[in-house]
Amino acid sequence: MLASLCLLALAPAIPHAAPGVGADRPFESFAEAARWVQTTNGGVARNRVQPRVISEGPDFWYRIDTGPKTAEFVLVRPGEGARHPAFDHDAVAAAISRRGGEPVTGKTLPFRVIEYPDGPTGPVRFSARGARWEVDGSEVREVDRSDAGDGGAGPQSENVQWLDRPRSDLDVGGRTTVTFVNQTDGPLTLFWLNGRRETSYGQVAAGADRDMGTYAGHVWLVKNAGGTTLAALAGTDAPGRAIIAGPDPRFSDAGAEDSDDAPRAAEGPRQTTIILRRGNVVHRPSDRPLTDADGESVPEGYERISYRGPLLVSPDGRTVLVTRVTVAPVRKIRIAPASEADRTVEPFRISYPKPGDLRDLVQPVFFDTDSGERVDVPTDQFADPYSLNRWRWSADGSEVYFLHNPRGHRELQILAAHRETGAVRVVVEERPDSFVDYSQKTEFRWLSPEEANESDGPETFLWASERSGWNHLYRIEAGSGDVLNAVTSGDWVVRGVEKIEDGRVWFVAGGIVPGQDPYYKHLCRVNLDGTDLVVLTSDDREPGDGTHEWTFSDDGRYLFDRFSRVDLPPVTILRDAETGALICELERADPAARLATGWRPPERFVAKGRDCETDIYGTVIFPPGFDPDTADPGSLPIIENIYAGPHGAFVAKSWGTSRHARELAALGFAVVRCDGMGTNWRSKAFHDVAWRNVGDSGFPDRVLFIQALAEKYPALDTNRVGIYGGSAGGQSAMRALLSHNDFYKAAAADCGCHDNRIDKMWWNEAWMGKVGPHYDDSSNIRDAPLMEGELLLTLGGSDRNVDPACTYDTADALRAAGKNFTLKVYPEGGHGSGERDEARELRANFFRDALMKP
Repeated sequence: MLASLCLLALAPAIPHAAPGVGADRPFESFAEAARWVQTTNGGVARNRVQPRVISEGPDFWYRIDTGPKTAEFVLVRPGEGARHPAFDHDAVAAAISRRGGEPVTGKTLPFRVIEYPDGPTGPVRFSARGARWEVDGSEVREVDRSDAGDGGAGPQSENVQWLDRPRSDLDVGGRTTVTFVNQTDGPLTLFWLNGRRETSYGQVAAGADRDMGTYAGHVWLVKNAGGTTLAALAGTDAPGRAIIAGPDPRFSDAGAEDSDDAPRAAEGPRQTTIILRRGNVVHRPSDRPLTDADGESVPEGYERISYRGPLLVSPDGRTVLVTRVTVAPVRKIRIAPASEADRTVEPFRISYPKPGDLRDLVQPVFFDTDSGERVDVPTDQFADPYSLNRWRWSADGSEVYFLHNPRGHRELQILAAHRETGAVRVVVEERPDSFVDYSQKTEFRWLSPEEANESDGPETFLWASERSGWNHLYRIEAGSGDVLNAVTSGDWVVRGVEKIEDGRVWFVAGGIVPGQDPYYKHLCRVNLDGTDLVVLTSDDREPGDGTHEWTFSDDGRYLFDRFSRVDLPPVTILRDAETGALICELERADPAARLATGWRPPERFVAKGRDCETDIYGTVIFPPGFDPDTADPGSLPIIENIYAGPHGAFVAKSWGTSRHARELAALGFAVVRCDGMGTNWRSKAFHDVAWRNVGDSGFPDRVLFIQALAEKYPALDTNRVGIYGGSAGGQSAMRALLSHNDFYKAAAADCGCHDNRIDKMWWNEAWMGKVGPHYDDSSNIRDAPLMEGELLLTLGGSDRNVDPACTYDTADALRAAGKNFTLKVYPEGGHGSGERDEARELRANFFRDALMKP
């Protein structure tokens, strides 16, 4: 009954079934399913716009693929709010075909780059079939034959920078294209010169041309069949054309950069008489040691004392900050990829701190640059740090600010240490009842006068906090620690800051557009004082119901906004960068070729969570040709793909292929994924479910989600539910058979962190805090005797991410408890080996045996 009370579904954007096209039924074998899925990865036309600015702008053109081996050129004039064909495609095709060679059509033109030498209202030029062409209206004419060149780099080369010797990349700009035209009598090979390393990008046949996508400033070498370098050049911001008819007379293959042309190192930091040498502080020029690390007492369990950076010089040059580090030992673990009898891969050791291990103790120390006198900063405020960093002198040089992240991650502070007394004050701190999500939500940006749009105001910085229950930005005065104002607020989250200019902040938000999936990313802008909030990727004419990616035009006036959903192919629109207003739609991707294979997108679905109030968002992928509206009740087994790591949210939000999940669907399963409570990018309360409780994995929400989905589609059989995942998802997958084996019947767990004390320190302490009895409650090893159902454990024996002991110790615990399971180790494999081809086949057959056979 609970599921029926908590039901909320989203209608699919594309129908369930496509009878008579492509795959119209599940496959008999994994190999067949995998081959079919591979054929569905492409087949989307009009998918991505790459604008090319004409002269100074704002007009631009682009070439867009319209289907397999077909394309068109588009001219966009933002001032008119319209897009047009860049030229008469059919007329151009007819003219090129008359010159000889294989006929072409307006959709298969043999060039990729065009030019507007006189601006967007003038003729269009291009190169094709060994000639230069110009089209004006419907008139097309040859303006130059490329074979009229004088040898070397031809005179009609345009928008490239010819170089007289090989050298490193120049100042690198945005994406561009260079068309290489080969007028020699043999093939030419193109090499990108990355530093001193040459990377081949293939050949250009004699008499042919080739468009090479690159970046402005990237350096290219052109070599003949004998390996002689004929030319060196770099692309520019405008699409370029490089004609190679022989050796470029300007080029001398000096082989190395000389001192005049080599990049010069930037000027170093302020000179100081305080230096660090072999773990000690030394005063120069006398070379007088100011510390004796070897003679200092070392606390029990630690290894030594060492003085380290940052070597931070005060604005007046009188004081230097260094750190005195009490160095902790670093645990090393032995990775034995194979058994002692099978030494295919030799054992090795890696550094691998685990929860509860000691961390370095860091103490700031000030030294006077004249006298060498020191001032030690008391460590009472940061006695057990996970990290101290982000050091910065105050503008007046009286204090050093730094970020303090303590062990246990229950607080996060900006502290300030006074250089004369060492006294420490708290500037700002977060101290929630649970954890601070420091790894994903730390936003600490000093605001320059230009960014803050204040020439003589106090020092301020931007700070992220969940103190309101949602992740938002605040402006803090450094001197007093006062919160000047909330920059953002509301029942939605800031997911990152893009840039800060002229008193305004551009940021990424989730949940800010009412009625849309709260995980969709939108670009927004707000004044630093919290006024004039604008959602730049949504307006009344085009609300942009999907997750967004974006770029700005070079002049900053326009916004290229591309959005999609799992059930909506990408839509690319042009917006006003100041207001977000729609100017015109550029492209709407066409998935017809992909749909013709029988592929269907995932279906979005929403159900209420454990509190019967909170929406849980997810997707389901049905088998090809399967119509859940008409299928027999209980005819379709279910597999959940789980990852519940608190650092993120994991249900796909954009258009894609979902290849591995779709392989299972193609074998006759409904594959489900959702983000339960405890995952990220919702409210603080939603996230806090994971606090000291990683084993929860959102299962109370997941079970309700699947039950609600089955209520909508009775074809789904909730008596045959499996689950799989890797890493933290592997821990969760096995946990399903320990704590929820009345619902889940089979689990495939790859490289799982089955006990959070055995896995790495940073990830586990971030959510579980300091080691304590609560770690037991999420331990699959402790609870192994509770396992019921079918279990497959897989492992890369050379995993450097999750200690392989997590899986080996779990297997031992299961054996001790008399439990049946399957363990497969790939000795040479690393983290995520359960997603290699043979492992996915093993997993697929495991689920077919566990959930399909009588």
